[in-house]
Amino acid sequence: MVDKSQPILDTSSMDSRSFVVVALCVLASLGCGGQSDIVGSWTCESEIVVKDSTFPVKGIDTFSMDGSYRSVARIESARGRTLVSSQTGTWTLTGNKLTETITDVHWDVEGVVAGAEAIKARLMKNRDQIIKEANDNGHYVITWVTKNCFSYVSNKKKYVYYRKQD
Repeated sequence: MVDKSQPILDTSSMDSRSFVVVALCVLASLGCGGQSDIVGSWTCESEIVVKDSTFPVKGIDTFSMDGSYRSVARIESARGRTLVSSQTGTWTLTGNKLTETITDVHWDVEGVVAGAEAIKARLMKNRDQIIKEANDNGHYVITWVTKNCFSYVSNKKKYVYYRKQD
């Protein structure tokens, strides 16, 4: 049986430096946004601008407990064509710093027959450079809005992610 009259941790004999270290450890363990808080699937809606045209983007990112992740983004055009980007890689969350490292990416084009292979070939030709640039910029300081929502700013644009509801 636990004696509730005794403190869980007796700090009376600690020097101030030891007390600060223990206090920081306790606060870190209580804060939201821990490594396991991000595990699961998240949705994000945004847009990209290419040559003065704006395209809506709908994405689902899935962060697995083993440190792997998968991201599928659907970039839709007004003509009913959709470019689907599927990425896999790894992730870490240290404090509020999220790092994503892409290890593979594939593209598919939906809703168009003519030109689809040319689009995919152009993307594949630049695949290694696209991955390198994404990994160079794949470090984000996230802000937990709620347990089911976080955001970050990248290239002066704010992205908001919501936990995917099953």
